[in-house]
Amino acid sequence: MQLDRILSPREAWRTAGISRSTMYRLEKAGAFPRRLQISEGRTGYLASELEAWIKARAAHRKLIGG
Repeated sequence: MQLDRILSPREAWRTAGISRSTMYRLEKAGAFPRRLQISEGRTGYLASELEAWIKARAAHRKLIGG
C-alpha cells in the first residue's frame, strides 16, 4: 500500500503554477482541491488530488485548443 503524499500550501501553489491568492480563490469557489487539516495549525493538500486537478486542466486545454 502506497500512502498519498501531503503537500504544503507552498508546494501546492508552486506545483500548480499559480499564485497563492489564486489558489485560495479557486479553492473557495470549489475549483481547486480542498485543504485538509493536518494538525491545529497546519494544512496540506493531497498530491493525488492536485495531480488530478492538473490533468483535468490539461485535458480541458486540449478540447479548447484542438
